Amino acid sequence: MRARPLLLALLLPPLVALLTARRVVDDAMSPSIRAGDVVLLGPGGADPGDVVCLADPADPSRAVLRRVIAVEGQTVELGRGAARVNGEAHRVREMGPFGANTARSEQNRYLIQESSRSPALADQSWTVPPGHRFVLADDRDGALDGRAWGPVPATFGCGVVWLRVGPADLWRGPWSLWAQDGPWIPPSQDPDRHEAQEADKSAPSED
Repeated sequence: MRARPLLLALLLPPLVALLTARRVVDDAMSPSIRAGDVVLLGPGGADPGDVVCLADPADPSRAVLRRVIAVEGQTVELGRGAARVNGEAHRVREMGPFGANTARSEQNRYLIQESSRSPALADQSWTVPPGHRFVLADDRDGALDGRAWGPVPATFGCGVVWLRVGPADLWRGPWSLWAQDGPWIPPSQDPDRHEAQEADKSAPSED
């Protein structure tokens, strides 16, 4: 057991050297990441669900945080209802009011917010080219993202969010890893997952 603290003591300094702390200055990623929070940024592959720091395509001198929705080779469809990646809709569940908007969990892993008064968006689709990612803001009505930019190059100079620290509330704790505060519903009690499993069971076998 004594080897574990020793191993941690050896690994921690080089690990910390890879991380950069930044204070969040806007609410584009609220409710998950909010103005005033501190995030630790480090290297990473930027998989779906990760929050990345990238140069704002509209103003490259400004860094912004956005969440990866799809990676190269995947097709993203947006418009009415949930985002769809390769034809599969993201699982979205209403959590409750968040200011004038509604907070929803997406994939039971992170929170987004949307206005019930927002006009329905025209259906749009993108196929993510090699070396790119498709990103969205968690505040789906209050920030620019891939819907305006299209797929962005996967050269995230300031890294991937490893750790978020900020005030706790009903849906999030004082810190989170990878900017994901879920799950809020145990997988065994998630009706969406249960329905999908039942559909798989009832599907005819190809044998």
